[in-house]
Amino acid sequence: MKSYLTSTVTDFIDAPIALVYSFVTDNSNFQWRKEVKDIELLEDSFIEYYKAGGHTLFSNIQKIENEYYAFTMQHKLFIGEWEGKFESFKGGTRIYFQEKIYIKNFFLRLIAPLFWNLKHIQQNYIIALKQEIYANK
Repeated sequence: MKSYLTSTVTDFIDAPIALVYSFVTDNSNFQWRKEVKDIELLEDSFIEYYKAGGHTLFSNIQKIENEYYAFTMQHKLFIGEWEGKFESFKGGTRIYFQEKIYIKNFFLRLIAPLFWNLKHIQQNYIIALKQEIYANK
């Protein structure tokens, strides 16, 4: 059995579910994400290129409009899975995001929890997401 780094975050965004879902799933609108340099859209996948260098291939698994979005990730250092669930809640949207990363290199896998904070990465994404949504509400 593979050993994954796993992080789950939940939050509330004071905006309609359709708006939140569209921002998360619209990979052509990425400029609000500070770490992303460019995104190449493919048929059922996309490649994110990062300002700090490197890239990750994301392959869509499933999309259920305004409810669910899931994809796999492939990078030279890791493979992983991400899923997002969206729920209408008190006039806004409750989000649930889970990310699982499997580090390919055994040594890096041992030390990754010391320097790779998935929860912090997810929280920064949500902060940027909220800023963009509230600016465009």
